[in-house]
Amino acid sequence: MLTARIMSQRERGPVVLVDDDPLVLRVLAKSLENAGFRVIARESAFGLTALLTAELPSVVVLDVSMPGLDGPGVWSVARSVLAPAPSVIFYSASDAQALEALA
Repeated sequence: MLTARIMSQRERGPVVLVDDDPLVLRVLAKSLENAGFRVIARESAFGLTALLTAELPSVVVLDVSMPGLDGPGVWSVARSVLAPAPSVIFYSASDAQALEALA
């Protein structure tokens, strides 16, 4: 969370957080907000392309395993609509092998 202290609020865009688990979403959003980030949290990827182009996030945090469009699928869309693409953080509570494959 050192980045939150180094960059001014004006220099960094929001963190976009997508997770289909409402509890995990609330915990992660609150943790990032407490670290000084502006967070836009969503329970699905629906409408995410429009959100990303409107908000120009600095970081996109994605759950790997979501119904419908999963984290890697969301990232594929994000890369196609944003230039330069923001940094992405993938995480998963259940599938370490999927994370290793993405890395």
